[in-house]
Amino acid sequence: MPCYLLEPQSPLVFRSGKPFATGAEGDTLPFPLPSTLAGALRTAYAEATAQGAPVDYRARQSELLAVTVQGPLLARRSLAQGSIERLFSKPADAVYLNTLRRLKPGALPSGAVCDLPSGLLPVFLETDDRGKPQPGPAFWGETAMQNWLQDQDPGPLEPGGSASLPVDLRTHVGLNPATLAADAGRLFQSAGLDSGPLRNATARGWADHSHALLARISVNLPATWRRLGGDGRLVRVEPLADIAWPDDCPSSLKTALKSAKGLRLILATPALFTGGWKPGWLDERLEGTPPTAPSLHLRLRAVALDRWQAVSGWDLAADGPGKPRAVRRLVPAGAVYWFEILGGAVHAPDLWLHAVSDQEQDRRDGFGLALPGIWNDIQ
Repeated sequence: MPCYLLEPQSPLVFRSGKPFATGAEGDTLPFPLPSTLAGALRTAYAEATAQGAPVDYRARQSELLAVTVQGPLLARRSLAQGSIERLFSKPADAVYLNTLRRLKPGALPSGAVCDLPSGLLPVFLETDDRGKPQPGPAFWGETAMQNWLQDQDPGPLEPGGSASLPVDLRTHVGLNPATLAADAGRLFQSAGLDSGPLRNATARGWADHSHALLARISVNLPATWRRLGGDGRLVRVEPLADIAWPDDCPSSLKTALKSAKGLRLILATPALFTGGWKPGWLDERLEGTPPTAPSLHLRLRAVALDRWQAVSGWDLAADGPGKPRAVRRLVPAGAVYWFEILGGAVHAPDLWLHAVSDQEQDRRDGFGLALPGIWNDIQ
């Protein structure tokens, strides 16, 4: 599948759906959802193949929805060399205390109880550290993530890691439609994700990198300019060599997975499951088979995840002017699922950055791309 870099030309706005009115502060999601990117790239494909004619999106609905889009991943681009580093959301089993600590499933102490669903283990810090969680990089570099998947120390997270993208907050004034001049008192703010080079206070200058979005799609697109997100902010879509997409599991991880007793799946993009946090391909005993690995039989033993995200939108294919889509709950990127392997062997290419969401269309939209890791200390 061809790989593309989407380079924003200004801060991108991805509204969360909160009410917005005069005097209100704007808001933006911390990172775009896969469906936002899928819609933009499918639209680009439809226009590129229409050869200048108007696009009948309803007539081509089935064709466009069949196009597979994977992403977005965050890309860190060097301004000097032009090299691209792939970044991943911080895994939920990593906790920043005085130093980085790992969460692992374990049995409850004698006499303790919890309200977890039957069959699930709680997760604990691997060492008896105390203290409040500290801020740290929201995105990890590829080397750090590969080490973490192999149950190793990730190494230094900076400069390979990246904090959350900064939010650019802008103040605007409303216009009077009668005079087309500023309407006194009608002030509001908009927020956008700033991916450009920022001031570096330590180095007393500008940062040496910028951020972009990385994705791939099952059809070919020419280099183009697109509008993405709220306010139609401009991005440049640049084709890249296939090597720019991290589509190959490291050989050391492949070997480790073959002999592993358990499996960790870490979400690289948010996932949609019919059971909320629980994948629909698991039965009432929490056993099942991932969609892309039919020979692998797993049992879920533990989960670590942050608060759910909402995804909705506007159904333009509906009859009439369209209608709002139902709100669905997403499992956020970085969520970790611990599985015991009951049958079969882990074939890394069947899982590496493949979608594990329940519905085929959600998988085509890029929801639920997962990274496999080892888990050997099963209790």
